[in-house]
Amino acid sequence: MPNNPNNLLVLARARALAVDLHRAVERRERLIGRASPGLRNQMLRASMSIPLNIAEGAGKDTRAEFAQFVGHAIGSANEVEQQMLLA
Repeated sequence: MPNNPNNLLVLARARALAVDLHRAVERRERLIGRASPGLRNQMLRASMSIPLNIAEGAGKDTRAEFAQFVGHAIGSANEVEQQMLLA
């Protein structure tokens, strides 16, 4: 699998999403306060899970293992999408 996960464009975009989401949540909280701490915390954890799963999968030995971790990342991205709709 990819020797250097930092060469993966999808990983760079996943990192950017996590950073942008954290900044947006902080801005929202400064403006209107914390609405749902449980949802907030889970959304931030799920957003971090996306790049972490991609990076972990990139270090695996087989394409099947890499695909499994990419699948986990996609699941986390879907989770974040739904959490944003609920927020």
